[in-house]
Amino acid sequence: MKDIDMVKKVILSCQFLTPPVFLYGDEDEMLKSLGYVPQKVSGPVDISNLPISASLREAIAGWDQQYQNTFNRPYPPDSGFSSPDLKVAHVKQGTELARRLQEELGEGYSVEYKP
Repeated sequence: MKDIDMVKKVILSCQFLTPPVFLYGDEDEMLKSLGYVPQKVSGPVDISNLPISASLREAIAGWDQQYQNTFNRPYPPDSGFSSPDLKVAHVKQGTELARRLQEELGEGYSVEYKP
């Protein structure tokens, strides 16, 4: 069984004007493995640095772009999907992407989806 302290926490979540994948916690070793200078920070990660397939990278990028396209720059409070059905479909797709991300990253990672 993996030591819980060795598992790297990854969050998949769409937020306006930021990448969809985040690292959380004291992830010195993970940051080193992704080419970052080690530090005790949390924040967005460039998905091109994750050890995942190109098809999953493209799927995550497309999913995030769908969300970013709902941003209303002139009046941000009006941002969001134009119908509840579109939002439900996006959340469902996010759930599947998180499952695939967990599968590809493996047991050394804990992937959580936050719709």
